[in-house]
Amino acid sequence: MSRDNRGCLYSLTPCYDEMSLFVMSVAFLFIYFTNTEVQVQLYDRVLSAPIVLAALLLVFFAAGMALSLYHAFSKRRKTEPEKLLMLYFGIIANYAAGVAAAIHIFKAADNWLFFILPALNIVYAVVPVVMGGTTLIDDSYVRDDDATLPELATGLLFLAVLIAVCQYRHHLYWAITFSVCVAYATGLSGLVQRVTEKVRSLLKS
Repeated sequence: MSRDNRGCLYSLTPCYDEMSLFVMSVAFLFIYFTNTEVQVQLYDRVLSAPIVLAALLLVFFAAGMALSLYHAFSKRRKTEPEKLLMLYFGIIANYAAGVAAAIHIFKAADNWLFFILPALNIVYAVVPVVMGGTTLIDDSYVRDDDATLPELATGLLFLAVLIAVCQYRHHLYWAITFSVCVAYATGLSGLVQRVTEKVRSLLKS
């Protein structure tokens, strides 16, 4: 059954591609390794969660992220289990970014306009889970198209600008920066790909 024939709720779900998942992975790794606070908070969250749940989330997240990095440069076709793990990575990243950013904004009474992107993250995470409850979730959420090096480079360039502005120019809380990066990777990277393809076609003509 195609995405277009599955109703309004299905149309709200993100469709991840190699570039979006690659950018999301790089964003997490950069923010994690450049922010001690992230490492401490993640460690505390893992210790406070039920051990089985924490282990499952970490395995799904790490495996999905590793596959996202691998398939960004591999031309090998993704298997269905691999695509599902990559999807779980996207869902967990969106949910974690949205919830962490929303909690910080609420506690710190920051500009409530910042709630827009965390809310979008949560929608991107929750809707596929709801669809899973209706047995409509499948590997079509992750596209088979191979990302090109120009697309990956452009995606990384946009990501670098976002991190520079959020983390180093405005010194935003790490969760807000991650929320912005995840929202960009999930919802806007497709636009970057189309622009890149358009530029390439113009240069060839």
